[in-house]
Amino acid sequence: ERPKPGHGPEIVAGAGSADVVGRVGSIYCKWSDPSNRGDRLVDGKDLCNAKRPKLDDDNCTRLCVDHLVWAVNSLPEGIDAVEKLTGIRPCVGGQHLGLGTHNALLSLGDSVYLEILAADPSQPPGACWLGVDSEELPRLTTFCARRLDGSGDIEEVINHARTTAKYDAGPVKDCSRKTPDGRELRWRLAASNHNVGFSQLPGGGLVPFIIDWSPCSMPHPSKASPAG
Repeated sequence: ERPKPGHGPEIVAGAGSADVVGRVGSIYCKWSDPSNRGDRLVDGKDLCNAKRPKLDDDNCTRLCVDHLVWAVNSLPEGIDAVEKLTGIRPCVGGQHLGLGTHNALLSLGDSVYLEILAADPSQPPGACWLGVDSEELPRLTTFCARRLDGSGDIEEVINHARTTAKYDAGPVKDCSRKTPDGRELRWRLAASNHNVGFSQLPGGGLVPFIIDWSPCSMPHPSKASPAG
């Protein structure tokens, strides 16, 4: 089951804005500038008044937030911390073999979820993708976006960002991981620029990596994860 078109906080590929706000269920996240990136996981009552980029229906490819990445030192400790903050215990997701990480998931509603990400001690050390190597954990490090219209054509998004913002999101790769019950979750991802360590995340984490769930026959993680 793919996310429904039009669901999720909307962003714009190639849009320039000093503030980026994602409204995700009862949690709001704000990155004001690269020097203050990903430092808040706050209650929904603390609404951020941010500037929103002007949309041009003819000239921009619309995206929406797919999930937020909250990097932690230890996955069990991260799960406990999120449960303490929200009252909901995230479920274990699985391992990212070859990338050195594993994750847990919490649905934020409306086809958006929180990914709790940590280095996987069962894999070789040195994991750095999505900012999991930050010296100041736990913290929000970056976020993932998908097409708002539900299309799997993320190549169009990448081309648009390349021509309008001079940003190359990199190649699209086929990815997968096993769920705890042995099923295979599959997706396509443009995230090579986010596999360089926290200090080098594009835009200080403000530039998202792009995902396409069309190869997956399983429910979107926001539908299969615990929710409040």
